[in-house]
Amino acid sequence: MRPRFARNLFVGLAVLVFGLPASLRAQDSIPAIGEERLKAYAMAWIEIGALREEIFAELGRTHDEQGKAEIRARLDSGVAKILDERKLSAHEYQRITYVISVDADQRAAFEKIVAELTKKSG
Repeated sequence: MRPRFARNLFVGLAVLVFGLPASLRAQDSIPAIGEERLKAYAMAWIEIGALREEIFAELGRTHDEQGKAEIRARLDSGVAKILDERKLSAHEYQRITYVISVDADQRAAFEKIVAELTKKSG
């Protein structure tokens, strides 16, 4: 399962970096994200960000390759667990990441949710 997640994550990041063909970038072809799905995504995004910070700090303190591999595996499993808890597939997470990166209205809605969630917890 981890290789599939890693591949999907890589493909999603490649789409963000290199973009999609012009025919797929048209505004009317971007599906709207429901408020509940966007909130689940925002919660997962916050949790994954915190996990990455923790893991990357640990990676910086680890010098042996086996230790680094174990830490990376914990990151993969941690991300998978967060997505599962938020009832998001890796594909849906990547799709929402793409949509909020190209649609200003949905990006604004996402940022508003993140601000509300971080204000509550902070």
